Amino acid sequence: MESTNHWYAVAKIVGIKVCQAYRRQYGFDAICVQPTNVYGPKDNYDLESSDVVAALIRKFHEAKVSGAPTVTVWGTGTPRREFIHVDELADACVFLLEHYSSEEIVNIGTGQKVAIGEFAHIHHVMLARAFPV
Repeated sequence: MESTNHWYAVAKIVGIKVCQAYRRQYGFDAICVQPTNVYGPKDNYDLESSDVVAALIRKFHEAKVSGAPTVTVWGTGTPRREFIHVDELADACVFLLEHYSSEEIVNIGTGQKVAIGEFAHIHHVMLARAFPV
């Protein structure tokens, strides 16, 4: 466990175990999902506490507004991550509620990892095309 996610990780594990216990003891049809990195509307755009996608969106937006020619991406850009839009996650959860019943955890994601640097470059180009100066 990373020290920055310590309490979140413990709470998540407890939630999973409670669902499994209720299923076993009371027959409660609880299911547990583990989504990959989620992004979308109403995200946290604070540069100190946001996740990758929200931080990049904020940085690109601020660069666009200020006319800055570059955006600094933290780190090396080489770590690979998988991302899913909140609407796709919601669709997956509804599907599982209608078609799945097991205590096994379901990972929800796209199955495609991308390097953060590559992700930033692709989305910078897309935003520049969508919102030219």
